[in-house]
Amino acid sequence: MASAMRQLGQGQFDVVLPGLGRRDELGEMAEAVENFKLRAREKVQAELDAKAERDETAAEQRKAEIALFAGEFEAAVGQVIDTVSAASAQLEASARSLAISADQSRELSIQVASSSEEASANVQRVAASTATTISDAGHQVEVAADMARDAVRKTEVRPQPSGWAASSS
Repeated sequence: MASAMRQLGQGQFDVVLPGLGRRDELGEMAEAVENFKLRAREKVQAELDAKAERDETAAEQRKAEIALFAGEFEAAVGQVIDTVSAASAQLEASARSLAISADQSRELSIQVASSSEEASANVQRVAASTATTISDAGHQVEVAADMARDAVRKTEVRPQPSGWAASSS
């Protein structure tokens, strides 16, 4: 009986107590120890069941927290993806706009260069024409001056034939 009680003290509840079923003091003691054994086993089982239930509840809470965190993370990642996607679309639109502006600027530059060349050629023609006109005008002025000098020379006092002066009065 002492050996069986030591085994019960160590948590071995499958021990068979000697003296069970006897109708004497040893049988009564074995019956009392058996009741103790059954209650101890029930208590340990209840503690194990409660611990398992607490563990299961804690595991479910962890699962719920993980699911919540996963949902929040997924939502945050979705927002980041949406933001990056929107920024990418804006960047693409800006790039297209810049490309169009660059093409327009290039075309405008070509037109300005062409107009500038044409204006330069016109200025050169006007300058050449002006130089020619000035040269011609200078020549005409010289011719007119020569003619005026000739006219002045011709009108200078010349000896007049005798009879001209007396009869003109």
